[in-house]
Amino acid sequence: LIFGVCYAVFGFQDYPLDGMASYCPGYTKTRTNLLLFSSFVMMFVDLLNVVFAFVLIRYNRRKIRDLSTASLAVKFRHRQTLHSIQQLLPVAFFHLVCFTVQYVGYQVALSLPLPEVEYVAINGFIYMMPYYCFLCPAILLLLMMIE
Repeated sequence: LIFGVCYAVFGFQDYPLDGMASYCPGYTKTRTNLLLFSSFVMMFVDLLNVVFAFVLIRYNRRKIRDLSTASLAVKFRHRQTLHSIQQLLPVAFFHLVCFTVQYVGYQVALSLPLPEVEYVAINGFIYMMPYYCFLCPAILLLLMMIE
């Protein structure tokens, strides 16, 4: 939430709030540093998501093994958490790969000498990831069918 508010403030700070600004003024070549920083933050958060998922899987497996004499409710809660994280991990990993491709693609787009219109079109293509919108639900559906 804090990142979203900061991004909006820095993206719109030079524009009047009279309704005449373009839809996303922070999406232009003049806001390159802001877009690079936001891409880096999103990629870093996704990396943390995947790392913490692996840590939680390891923690819950150890807890299940150590709680051999504990009540069934406690063991069931750890098993359910482990099962949920194992289903989420492929989607989270694919999401990280998508943001890495997006970040590298954005770096390549910045290195090209493009006019503003082509820059926004390429930037929009990099940010609008139809493959992500299709493949992540498909991965989750496949995992649910396997289970």
